Amino acid sequence: MKKWKCALAALVLGAGSFLSLPAPPAEAAASLFTVCGEAADGKKDTAVRDAQKKAVRKVLSQLMTEDNPQFASLLANYRSYAAEPQVFNKKSQGGKLLLFSKVPVDVDAIKTAISNANEAKQERHSDQTAYFLVRVTGLPANGDDAKGQAQVVKTYNDTFARLGFETGTLDAVFNALAPYRETPYDAFYQQMVQRVETDPDFMAVTMAVVGEIAVTGKSHDANGFTREVSVRVDAYDVLAKKRIASYSDVYELWNKDPKLADQMLLDKAAVNSARAIADQTSTYWQKR
Repeated sequence: MKKWKCALAALVLGAGSFLSLPAPPAEAAASLFTVCGEAADGKKDTAVRDAQKKAVRKVLSQLMTEDNPQFASLLANYRSYAAEPQVFNKKSQGGKLLLFSKVPVDVDAIKTAISNANEAKQERHSDQTAYFLVRVTGLPANGDDAKGQAQVVKTYNDTFARLGFETGTLDAVFNALAPYRETPYDAFYQQMVQRVETDPDFMAVTMAVVGEIAVTGKSHDANGFTREVSVRVDAYDVLAKKRIASYSDVYELWNKDPKLADQMLLDKAAVNSARAIADQTSTYWQKR
């Protein structure tokens, strides 16, 4: 379970915006990553390369899992993305050289490489278009649930699109979620899968991301509110009739404003789950 206090709110939003892969500015500056480059042979060049590789690994770990075939290929090309480390401390230890450094990494170039690779996979799987059937429950009123759901679906669309996937929107798909907000999750999931397989209104859906983000209020005091969201989603290949990706987690946040806490938690849950499902889908396509 992830926990944040109000003082960390800015950090949470910063992390969420990074993971959602926003469009880079025209001339984006490299991001600095603090690492320790090691050289068992005591040579500076070896330690520099180790620092660069570790910094690129940090970026990739935020964007995909290590079992994604792209991870190894991008990491092997680390010198294309990492510049000369800014060394702020140097130590020798038993013949080993340690360089404590801040390494500039071109994060946007890595994101572009990932997006381009996914676009190439999408071309080979042009019959696959992602639609999002992720319901939001537990907000104060049905109107807020609908608003939160629209926010979540937009995050999924944006994240998948920026990662090079084909996405689709249908009013029939989006509106289908409203009657199921009180339905137990397992029944909701099975009915959504059945609809994408058989309902004529869902004929365009060839890959469905089905799940929910449920919000609960855990406690409150004179100073603020503790809110929690649980997220569970699956990607379902309608043509192959099988589940191809899954993600679940729980997030907690304290804030003086419960509505702001809910919005931040929805953003975090949507961004992380969208990225994870997109990553697993990419791996699934790579292996097909």
